[in-house]
Amino acid sequence: MLIGGAGADQFRISIASDGAPGLRDVILDFTSNATDGFDRLDLRLIGTDPVAPLDQGSVFIGGAAFGATGAADLRVTALADGVQLAEGDVDGDGTAELAVEIHGGAAPAAGWFLL
Repeated sequence: MLIGGAGADQFRISIASDGAPGLRDVILDFTSNATDGFDRLDLRLIGTDPVAPLDQGSVFIGGAAFGATGAADLRVTALADGVQLAEGDVDGDGTAELAVEIHGGAAPAAGWFLL
Protein backbone atom coordinates (compact mmCIF):
# COMPACT_ATOMS: atom_id res chain seq x y z
CA MET A 1 0.00 0.00 0.00
CA LEU A 2 1.19 3.46 -0.90
CA ILE A 3 0.35 6.62 1.04
CA GLY A 4 1.57 10.07 0.03
CA GLY A 5 2.25 13.11 2.15
CA ALA A 6 0.83 16.61 2.10
CA GLY A 7 0.71 18.34 -1.29
CA ALA A 8 1.46 16.80 -4.67
CA ASP A 9 2.99 13.29 -4.66
CA GLN A 10 4.55 11.10 -7.33
CA PHE A 11 3.98 7.38 -6.94
CA ARG A 12 6.68 5.67 -9.01
CA ILE A 13 6.48 2.10 -10.28
CA SER A 14 9.64 1.03 -12.04
CA ILE A 15 8.94 -2.58 -13.09
CA ALA A 16 5.63 -4.10 -14.20
CA SER A 17 5.85 -6.91 -11.64
CA ASP A 18 5.65 -4.26 -8.87
CA GLY A 19 1.99 -3.87 -9.79
CA ALA A 20 1.22 -7.17 -11.54
CA PRO A 21 -2.50 -8.09 -11.67
CA GLY A 22 -3.32 -10.10 -8.55
CA LEU A 23 -0.38 -8.44 -6.76
CA ARG A 24 -1.35 -4.88 -7.58
CA ASP A 25 -0.19 -1.88 -5.63
CA VAL A 26 -2.85 0.17 -3.86
CA ILE A 27 -2.63 3.96 -3.54
CA LEU A 28 -4.81 4.95 -0.58
CA ASP A 29 -4.83 8.75 -0.83
CA PHE A 30 -4.54 9.84 -4.46
CA THR A 31 -5.33 13.55 -4.78
CA SER A 32 -6.53 15.11 -8.01
CA ASN A 33 -7.68 18.58 -7.08
CA ALA A 34 -6.04 21.98 -7.23
CA THR A 35 -6.56 22.71 -3.53
CA ASP A 36 -4.57 19.72 -2.23
CA GLY A 37 -2.17 19.35 -5.17
CA PHE A 38 -2.17 16.96 -8.08
CA ASP A 39 -0.73 13.51 -7.43
CA ARG A 40 0.75 11.55 -10.32
CA LEU A 41 1.49 7.91 -11.03
CA ASP A 42 4.91 7.71 -12.69
CA LEU A 43 5.21 4.71 -15.02
CA ARG A 44 7.98 6.04 -17.26
CA LEU A 45 10.53 3.41 -16.24
CA ILE A 46 8.32 0.43 -17.15
CA GLY A 47 8.78 -1.37 -20.44
CA THR A 48 10.20 -4.32 -22.27
CA ASP A 49 13.07 -2.31 -23.74
CA PRO A 50 15.29 -0.69 -21.07
CA VAL A 51 16.48 1.92 -23.55
CA ALA A 52 12.95 2.77 -24.72
CA PRO A 53 10.54 2.03 -21.81
CA LEU A 54 6.76 2.45 -21.65
CA ASP A 55 6.87 6.09 -22.76
CA GLN A 56 7.79 4.96 -26.29
CA GLY A 57 4.43 5.22 -28.03
CA SER A 58 2.32 4.44 -24.97
CA VAL A 59 -1.21 5.78 -25.05
CA PHE A 60 -3.75 6.61 -22.32
CA ILE A 61 -6.96 5.02 -23.63
CA GLY A 62 -9.37 5.97 -20.83
CA GLY A 63 -11.66 3.01 -20.14
CA ALA A 64 -11.37 1.43 -23.60
CA ALA A 65 -10.34 -2.19 -24.09
CA PHE A 66 -6.76 -3.05 -25.00
CA GLY A 67 -6.32 -3.55 -28.72
CA ALA A 68 -3.42 -6.04 -28.97
CA THR A 69 -1.85 -3.67 -31.52
CA GLY A 70 1.72 -4.11 -30.34
CA ALA A 71 1.67 -0.67 -28.69
CA ALA A 72 1.76 -0.10 -24.92
CA ASP A 73 -1.57 1.18 -23.56
CA LEU A 74 -2.82 2.39 -20.18
CA ARG A 75 -6.51 2.26 -19.27
CA VAL A 76 -8.48 3.21 -16.16
CA THR A 77 -11.81 1.75 -15.07
CA ALA A 78 -13.97 2.44 -12.01
CA LEU A 79 -14.09 -0.24 -9.31
CA ALA A 80 -16.33 1.77 -6.95
CA ASP A 81 -17.11 5.39 -6.13
CA GLY A 82 -13.71 7.10 -5.77
CA VAL A 83 -11.78 3.90 -6.55
CA GLN A 84 -10.15 3.40 -9.96
CA LEU A 85 -8.12 0.55 -11.46
CA ALA A 86 -5.26 1.59 -13.74
CA GLU A 87 -4.06 -1.26 -15.97
CA GLY A 88 -1.10 -1.25 -18.32
CA ASP A 89 -0.56 -3.43 -21.37
CA VAL A 90 3.20 -3.02 -21.38
CA ASP A 91 4.07 -5.27 -24.32
CA GLY A 92 1.09 -4.53 -26.58
CA ASP A 93 -0.38 -8.05 -26.51
CA GLY A 94 -3.85 -6.96 -25.32
CA THR A 95 -3.35 -8.25 -21.75
CA ALA A 96 -2.60 -6.22 -18.62
CA GLU A 97 0.84 -6.81 -17.13
CA LEU A 98 0.40 -4.00 -14.60
CA ALA A 99 -2.44 -3.00 -12.27
CA VAL A 100 -2.66 -0.24 -9.66
CA GLU A 101 -5.73 0.41 -7.52
CA ILE A 102 -6.21 4.14 -6.91
CA HIS A 103 -8.34 5.46 -4.02
CA GLY A 104 -9.40 9.07 -3.69
CA GLY A 105 -9.17 10.44 -7.21
CA ALA A 106 -12.07 12.03 -9.03
CA ALA A 107 -12.74 11.14 -12.67
CA PRO A 108 -9.51 9.72 -14.15
CA ALA A 109 -7.56 11.83 -16.60
CA ALA A 110 -4.44 11.42 -18.71
CA GLY A 111 -2.77 14.06 -16.51
CA TRP A 112 -2.73 11.60 -13.60
CA PHE A 113 -0.02 9.60 -15.33
CA LEU A 114 3.56 10.16 -16.38
CA LEU A 115 4.17 7.85 -19.33
